[in-house]
Amino acid sequence: MNEIKYRDVVNTALAEVGYQGESKNSKYTKYLDSINWYNYKKAGACTWCAIFYDYCVAVNKGTLSDEQARQIVCEPADHSSNAGAGCTQKADYYKSKGRWISKVKDATTGDQVFFKKSNGAIYHTGILVDWNNSGIYTVEGSTDGAKVSKRFYSYSDSKLAGFGRPDWYKYQTEDNSASTTPAAPSTSKEDLYISLARDCYRGKYGNGLDRKRKINSLGYGNIYDKVQAYVNMICRGQLKP
Repeated sequence: MNEIKYRDVVNTALAEVGYQGESKNSKYTKYLDSINWYNYKKAGACTWCAIFYDYCVAVNKGTLSDEQARQIVCEPADHSSNAGAGCTQKADYYKSKGRWISKVKDATTGDQVFFKKSNGAIYHTGILVDWNNSGIYTVEGSTDGAKVSKRFYSYSDSKLAGFGRPDWYKYQTEDNSASTTPAAPSTSKEDLYISLARDCYRGKYGNGLDRKRKINSLGYGNIYDKVQAYVNMICRGQLKP
């Protein structure tokens, strides 16, 4: 498998709900320490909310190398300079790669969610696993007394700082044989994105990397992320399909 499927990552997180760790150690910490995921061993050194997210990714990497898996979640390929166990550092990695989502309406399943204090400082993280019309569901490590817990937040919750979106398809092999038909001209970019999102929702452009490649090859530039944001809104019931 030359990709990491976000749904597998989400399912791993959900399966871990209820796990009880220690304040600065966990089975996830020990696992990532054993494969030198970070710049130094983290057991006993820090809380493990960011480590939990990376663990869910690492155990689903298939044939990808650790270096490739780290880059999918926007961390340095070289473990000796990887400070992704820290929430602030991890958020900065996403921002530096242009994969930071600031609006909760644009977030989607599998995104890494970050939380902030009243002064704006990022202090905690988890994984977005589901949503409804009122808000989002997350799974978070190192919370509720060093446990893995599932939680719910309204879309307007002031603790939501933003979201990091892994580059799930970074190493997936593309099928260049597929053909696409350009969409009809639209009166505005927003109308175009919504029109394409509705087509995606109906299955016109397939799924995964195939959908991404087709959308970005329509002649409008690399617009996939913008289109996908509207697909997410349709799935949440915030936009008519």
